[in-house]
Amino acid sequence: MLPGPQQPNSFPWSGKIIPWSAALRSGPTPGARILADLPRGENVKVVLRSGGWLYVECHFESRKPLKGYVSRELIKHVQPTNTARGGVQQNVKADVTPQHIGSRLQQKQIPPHDTSVSFQLAQPKIIAIATDSYLKPTMYVADPLLPGGYVLGFGQDLSFARGRTQPHGPSIGTTTAALDGKMRLLLKEFASNDTRGKARRLFDAFLKPQRNLVFWSDTGLTADAEAHPNITTFVHRALSAPNSPERTTGQTRIHQALEKAGWDINAVAPVTGLGVPAFNQGSPAWHTGDFNNGLGVMINGVQHAIVVAKAYNLDRSKNEYYIKLEYVFYDVFGLDDDDLKEYGADGGWVDSDAAQGITAWWQLQHRHGYAPLITRIVFVREFRVPVPPARGARR
Repeated sequence: MLPGPQQPNSFPWSGKIIPWSAALRSGPTPGARILADLPRGENVKVVLRSGGWLYVECHFESRKPLKGYVSRELIKHVQPTNTARGGVQQNVKADVTPQHIGSRLQQKQIPPHDTSVSFQLAQPKIIAIATDSYLKPTMYVADPLLPGGYVLGFGQDLSFARGRTQPHGPSIGTTTAALDGKMRLLLKEFASNDTRGKARRLFDAFLKPQRNLVFWSDTGLTADAEAHPNITTFVHRALSAPNSPERTTGQTRIHQALEKAGWDINAVAPVTGLGVPAFNQGSPAWHTGDFNNGLGVMINGVQHAIVVAKAYNLDRSKNEYYIKLEYVFYDVFGLDDDDLKEYGADGGWVDSDAAQGITAWWQLQHRHGYAPLITRIVFVREFRVPVPPARGARR
């Protein structure tokens, strides 16, 4: 777990963007208009603070200064450098070298369909990012599995504590043993058709308990997730190649980003704006589909989906490229206060086993210090994709 970045109390100061993309907004609110998406490592001049927001100036892709608000936790303080404009280092044109892979640089343009060019991936890189639009990060975790030190933001459901005041409903147990049994009622409610036993293993891991945050993966979970229709749709639409069974039209996805870069994958910045998938097929009320096979109670909605390019080769003799993509999906097996208020016990005679299970889960996490788990699903897919013939090529 990473705490929020340390920042000076006096202004102005120099900063850098932490995640791969940070929205520069017209006002200090999540709903304010987005002026630009600032890439990881972009230099900014921080002028003032407004609550949880910083008012910044930068020159991203513009000779004129851009001014707006960025969420405070997305900027880290750096020592100022000698620069020409406002004390903030500017982006410069550069050739792509291995140490630049994954950075968003102003690069030399390669003419599309150049017959003399054949590209390969220099090293694994993040090529697409999807994040739950409702996520309000307060905690940060770096997964060493991902290239480039990418940092994942999570909300209150990743927190845990001892002795917190319960914000809603009655306590349904005072001992961890009693709460353990109540929480396991959720398995009976939502995982009775879990033929692989994945949900039980996840509950067992949470109820040990852990005192530190850990990533949790499971072969049964990965197998069921990889075969899920919503995950299959995400896989195909993230690429959106001409031969993809499903495609997103009118938006830049991995194939379109490659085409714009003249098929040089090393020149592609991570594609963003993809929607995250969910395990939400079936009915919670009738305990069908994902609310009977364990996926709904284990994950339901994915918080982060990261696509990593592991291998790539453009073969001009066949007018196609080969690409090997690793898909990584993250969620938190934990609850926040809103979960308790919406799904927990109210203290009435109609409280269901599911409601009692949710309250028991919240109490173990926030009153007895049981650490949530970060679920991580990883699998690899390979694709061969046709590309237009090079100009002047013999047909």
